[in-house]
Amino acid sequence: MSTTSPPLSHLPPLPATPEPVRIGIVSISDRASTGVYEDKGLPALKEWLLGALHNPIEFEARLIPTRRMASAPP
Repeated sequence: MSTTSPPLSHLPPLPATPEPVRIGIVSISDRASTGVYEDKGLPALKEWLLGALHNPIEFEARLIPTRRMASAPP
């Protein structure tokens, strides 16, 4: 059983300058959405994605109240 990976020569080369990407991120919280406390999920997710990806990133962040999700149709 071989533990080596197949060669990646069949993949196209990476561009010299990575293309920008737009990523939507969502956090759901009644209290954070009304300012009772600071949402820490969105900033943590942004930080992780910035470290994981090499592309320039434009974030579309949404903080949604839980009660709005509870009343949404399935």
